[in-house]
Amino acid sequence: MNAQTKKCPMCAEQIPLDATICEYCGTKFEATIEAGQPVNKVREEPLAPPMPPAQTVPPPMPAVAPKQSSPWVWIAAGLGLLLVIAVMGGGILVAQNIGKQPSSPFVGEWTAIDYANRDTQMTITIDNTGILHLTWYDRWADMCKTPQTYLATGRVDPADPNSMQVYWIMDCPDTGSRATGVSKYYYKKESDTIEEHYETDPNIVLDYVWHRAK
Repeated sequence: MNAQTKKCPMCAEQIPLDATICEYCGTKFEATIEAGQPVNKVREEPLAPPMPPAQTVPPPMPAVAPKQSSPWVWIAAGLGLLLVIAVMGGGILVAQNIGKQPSSPFVGEWTAIDYANRDTQMTITIDNTGILHLTWYDRWADMCKTPQTYLATGRVDPADPNSMQVYWIMDCPDTGSRATGVSKYYYKKESDTIEEHYETDPNIVLDYVWHRAK
């Protein structure tokens, strides 16, 4: 060390005598008071506050194109809507038909004159299934000792609502006898009458014309 330099108290390097900062290590200190007598007191600078960590900015999300709906989704939705409309329409039709009684020109009160010129009465009704029910009172039943009531059911020909097949039964409680038979009924709109033709035995002719009771 010469008279023009001094030793850095931190790194021991020779620096100019009047230097206040070491050119090697950057230490700051006060100037020497007397030549050749460096002041070893180091002036420590307050540490700078630590820098906050850099905030990481997430990269922008890539733009996502809107997902295109498959045409099958729209087709399925349309079919579902049509199904709902069909079910609702069918329910309305069913509701309108609930309690609606079937009709037939055969329904009503009827009278006829038998082969012995005697009156016979008949009532025809219809149920919810479209089956016709016939009840008639016959005073001349040869197989019975007393007048009896016939019970019968009839089915209208689907191809001709004015034609009906009738299956009848007559029981005689007084004799224990039963008679069954089949007749064909034809409704005549122009005269509002029913023509009955006995079909059980082709050798027996029992044809009647029933008139609607007034």
